[in-house]
Amino acid sequence: MPESPLFLSLAEVTAALEGGLGNVGAVGGAVGGGIGGGASAGMVGGAAGAAGGASGGRLGARIGSRFTKLDSRRRHWPQPSTPELADRLLQFLQHPQQRELTAPDGSSVVGRYAMVGSGSMNLNPCVIETVWDASGLQAVAHAREGLIKQRTCEKLLDRLQTEVFGAGPA
Repeated sequence: MPESPLFLSLAEVTAALEGGLGNVGAVGGAVGGGIGGGASAGMVGGAAGAAGGASGGRLGARIGSRFTKLDSRRRHWPQPSTPELADRLLQFLQHPQQRELTAPDGSSVVGRYAMVGSGSMNLNPCVIETVWDASGLQAVAHAREGLIKQRTCEKLLDRLQTEVFGAGPA
């Protein structure tokens, strides 16, 4: 059973992962179409093959993602935020989106989320939500897992811990 999101809706998580997997499929389709389209007839696939391959790869990956399971993992680091740690988190998230949230104590906090690559060569798209409030840093990672479980969420959270806090997995 996947962990519930911190502040994104399940529909937002699902749509983001579907789009992320579609982008990976488009890259693979473009490469294959560009070099393979028409190769058996002695022709080079070129731009038309790449465009067709990208389109087909994106659509195939988006549809295929619906047949995989949503996996989510949650972690909490009970460490207060410092400017240096906050900067490391922003570097890890690369281009995060943010939302104003209300903490359990009634104070205002910022929730950040981003699509970050994980797994082999960081090709598995993973949505990560983070909130740093008075209790520490909370993070929930969401990814799609196929028949061969790659532990995408756990690997991403391990990497977050290493890159933000400078420590290996707990």
